[in-house]
Amino acid sequence: MITIIAKVWRPSMKRFFYLSAILLIAAQGRLAAQESAAGGQAAPSAPVPSNQPSGLLTPPPDNAPSVAPAPASTTASPTAPSTPPPSTARMTSRELAQVRREEIIRRQELIFRADESLKAGRKAELITNYPEARKDYLFSAEAYGTVSRSTDSYATAAEGLTRVDLQLYDDALKIGDTIRAKRLMDEVVKYNPNSKLANEKLAAINKALADPNDTTLLGNPAVTPGFVNQVNEIQQLLAEAEQFRRTGQWDEAQARLKRIIGIDPYNVAATKQLERIDAEK
Repeated sequence: MITIIAKVWRPSMKRFFYLSAILLIAAQGRLAAQESAAGGQAAPSAPVPSNQPSGLLTPPPDNAPSVAPAPASTTASPTAPSTPPPSTARMTSRELAQVRREEIIRRQELIFRADESLKAGRKAELITNYPEARKDYLFSAEAYGTVSRSTDSYATAAEGLTRVDLQLYDDALKIGDTIRAKRLMDEVVKYNPNSKLANEKLAAINKALADPNDTTLLGNPAVTPGFVNQVNEIQQLLAEAEQFRRTGQWDEAQARLKRIIGIDPYNVAATKQLERIDAEK
């Protein structure tokens, strides 16, 4: 009986041991694979030191001291450009065309006004209204000059301005106004620098201004710059005296008129004003 049981049991035990060994080997292999996978995630290898930035920011440990924030950099960030995109920074072809059209219209209007002013200047010059002609010629020369100084229109305006300024220059010298005479020649040389006559007159007036006793340019030798200053002072005093008289300030008015008599004892206007004040007081 024992022999029979032993015969039956021995093969069964062998199969049991073989199966247990296979299961144990499989379990050990699965456990090793899990440990290997878990170990690769939980304990990465230490990074190799490098002089190049890694592009990653490592947070400081909890016990690290606080650090003041770094000042803002003036260099533009690649992700936030300081200049607007090309589509907004540059004008489109349509916008450029519009700007060109507006500029063309502006110049056409300016040239039209300059042409009209040039015609008006010629008319004023023909009737010897030189101050008005000067204004018209001056506007035309300035307007044409903003476009080009090499055009016939600009040359015509500059020549007209030269003619009337020379006339006004002579008129200024007749009354001893050398300052205005110089300004007129400065104006001619500015718009017509090749005028030989204007340059000669400008040199002469500069010489006369440097020497107050030089009256060679004046139409009347008696009309000196000092005489012109006296005339201007008398006119100013007369205006002040009239203003004081109208407001009832008789003493102030009389003081101005007596100053005039001191400058020009034969001044009729001042004498009559004094008589008028005496009658109104």
